[in-house]
Parts: sequence; structure tokens; C-alpha cells
Amino acid sequence: MSVPERVRERREELNLSQTRLAGIAGVNPATVNGVEAGTRSPSVRTLEKLAAALGVGPAYFLEESAPKAPAR
Repeated sequence: MSVPERVRERREELNLSQTRLAGIAGVNPATVNGVEAGTRSPSVRTLEKLAAALGVGPAYFLEESAPKAPAR
């Protein structure tokens, strides 16, 4: 899953609009829109702000999707 997909998916899980997420993160709404659309590459600082606003760590956006290990 790509960074734009992860941002959008997490935002939607929290029932936030792009404008509301931008307000919480302290970024311009156009930034959120551009990141989700894949037309804007976010800086590390922007990813940190979005991660904090979405309640995840910055690595959440960069981790490879891997199947979860079965429970023991």
C-alpha cells in the first residue's frame, strides 16, 4: 500500500475530512489533498504531523504490507 493510500485509509477510519485532518495536523488542506492524490510528496516533517494527527507513528506510512504471523 502506498503512502497516499495509507493516509486516506487511516483518515477515513477516523471519519475525518481532509480539511479536519489538515487542521489537526497544522498543515494546509491542499497539502492533505495533494498527498492523498499522489501529486505531492510529503516532507518528513509533514509525514510526522500527519502521523501524529492520525494516531500512528511515521513508520506506519512506510512499512511494507506483510501478512500477520498466526497467533500461537
